[in-house]
Amino acid sequence: MTLAALLSSLQSDDNDARKSAEQRFRHLSQTNFHALVTAHLDVIRTTPDAADKRFAAILLRRLLT
Repeated sequence: MTLAALLSSLQSDDNDARKSAEQRFRHLSQTNFHALVTAHLDVIRTTPDAADKRFAAILLRRLLT
């Protein structure tokens, strides 16, 4: 699953999809932190949608603080 797809699932109206995405995000932050940070930076740099960039930036800030 790409980070863009994961970010989309984190914003889903479907509770089960969102909960699953939250678990995956938490797992990635614990097991592959460096790659997750890099993926956030890539989304911020390359995604044309401003809302997606903002959401990725917010989650990146949470990861780093």
